[in-house]
Amino acid sequence: MKKYLLLVGMLLSGLANAGIIDFETKPAFSCPGENQVDNGMVFNGFACFYSNSAPADYPFVPSSTVIGLADFQGRGYVSFGLQSGDSFSFSKMAIALAVYTNPGDLLTVTGLFNGANLHSVVLAPSKAAFTDYLFNWNGVDEVRFSWGQGGWAGYIGFDNIEYNMPAESVSAPSSMLLFGLSLIGFGYSRKFKNRRN
Repeated sequence: MKKYLLLVGMLLSGLANAGIIDFETKPAFSCPGENQVDNGMVFNGFACFYSNSAPADYPFVPSSTVIGLADFQGRGYVSFGLQSGDSFSFSKMAIALAVYTNPGDLLTVTGLFNGANLHSVVLAPSKAAFTDYLFNWNGVDEVRFSWGQGGWAGYIGFDNIEYNMPAESVSAPSSMLLFGLSLIGFGYSRKFKNRRN
């Protein structure tokens, strides 16, 4: 019985650390501008939200609400990272080229920690549909997207960003909840053991 309770505790711990950003709470079409926040993640770049009901100037009709980011500030990239500044594990996401890009444009994705490059990959996203990309990058605090040809080249579309927080970044209330569940599980295991005796 203890093994099952331990397994449940581990699963609950994993769920507390996991996150997915799908932008479904955002308006069907809006362009609120720079530094948008969703589920604790800050998106640096000029943001517009698009959906299947309001694709606006999107090059294809997305199946759900998505974000498009463009570099209007001249940084040479757009990026995202946790609002808290903590590091995280970046698992996967869906990417597409959006409005004002050209088919075949290359996109460099870089994972950083404290400004130092830890991971980098060059992609050629589609302009006709979203493609899922696996990253599995650990210990990054920022993910940057830049164009291989340099300069501003339009919007990049993002959807279904999956990430995990490190255990030490779980909030105090979440930690207390997990500790309480562990105590309850231990109490039940003792109760069942006493009944058998």
